[in-house]
Amino acid sequence: MSKTAEETNLASVGQDDSNSVLILTLSSGGISSEKEVLVFDLADLVGNVGGYMGLFLGASLISLLDGTKGLFDKYLAKKRRNF
Repeated sequence: MSKTAEETNLASVGQDDSNSVLILTLSSGGISSEKEVLVFDLADLVGNVGGYMGLFLGASLISLLDGTKGLFDKYLAKKRRNF
């Protein structure tokens, strides 16, 4: 048994799901519906951004320390040759 547009709209009014949106549109002969689902909530977004920041900042800190150590090693090698 098929529901009419009014019955469908009334049935969806009582449902509250904060992670999705149901869009009903009336077309020339039937009802088409689309459902949008939230992919990222705020906690997921903050976690992903924090993870990427930690990854890139950690990598840049390691490369900075490695470069500093390399320069210091070259300086020491040059000092030892002069003695």
